[in-house]
Amino acid sequence: MIGSLVSGVSALKTYTRGLEVVSNNIANVNSIAYKGSRATYGDTFSKLLKDSSPSSDTTSNTAPQQIGNGVQLTSISTNFTQGPVSQTGITTDLAITGNGYFQVLDPSSGTTYATRAGNFKFDDNFNLVTQDGFRVQGLNGGSIRLQATGTTTSDLAYSVITADTVAPAVSGNISGQFSAFSVGTGAFTIDRTGVATGVSNADVEANAPALASVSFGSSGEVTAL
Repeated sequence: MIGSLVSGVSALKTYTRGLEVVSNNIANVNSIAYKGSRATYGDTFSKLLKDSSPSSDTTSNTAPQQIGNGVQLTSISTNFTQGPVSQTGITTDLAITGNGYFQVLDPSSGTTYATRAGNFKFDDNFNLVTQDGFRVQGLNGGSIRLQATGTTTSDLAYSVITADTVAPAVSGNISGQFSAFSVGTGAFTIDRTGVATGVSNADVEANAPALASVSFGSSGEVTAL
């Protein structure tokens, strides 16, 4: 009687775990790049009641007599079958068909991870990143980012580069970045990090008071009025 209760309880516990696996698959039906899991089961060690016996000249062999002690969860495996690919209309959404992963870099720890989720975006430094801020890596390493090109607002464009360095400063009206400012007799350049080159602080301090008001041209030039 006790043995039958033990087997029944093991079934309740084990199949409860299996239902949790199924319910988790259902809960993640709309999760991007989610791979479903499958639970498999097996019997537990059996209780031996009688040993087997070999055959002899006058008798045949006999099989052992044993009773199982219930069921157990043997494994929870991931199903890597290709899922459906759908159009989202977002240019930074990517997908992999077949084998392979995206490599993404955690910039704070330098650790590289693999993911199938391709719902990327651009951060404020134009790096292509995951929703958690991990930088998408190129084929030969290095973060994927956009680099601005052009000399005026009318022909300002972007191109993809895969170097994990700060993109160079550009000419044009973009986020307050301008090149070739005219301050008195000097000219200098401000890059995208706000660093000025080509003129000293003394030159700026000496000439800045002479600028009562300024205007910006289409290519970013500053003219004193």
